[in-house]
Amino acid sequence: MLKAYVGTKIIKAEPAEKDGKAGYRVMYPDGYVSWSPRATFEAAYREISKDERELLEQTNAEAAVSQITDSGCRHMWTYRPDMDDHTCGFCGEIRQDV
Repeated sequence: MLKAYVGTKIIKAEPAEKDGKAGYRVMYPDGYVSWSPRATFEAAYREISKDERELLEQTNAEAAVSQITDSGCRHMWTYRPDMDDHTCGFCGEIRQDV
């Protein structure tokens, strides 16, 4: 018998089309990247508020910086304190100078 579950996680996303359909490119906390149709995404997620973002920054639960590079990747940098570097969840690039 199937059971019902509720899950929560903080993800990063940006609008992106796939096969001509509106949706979002989504990066999960473990670095997995996928695409979600707009209606499905918007029914499941909401943008975090300013207060929530400030709380995350204060607790260092999220240390990410986004920038566009010459390669066209919109880096989603995540700080790895154990390695003292940043890794991009989209392309896998690793840098210490972010």
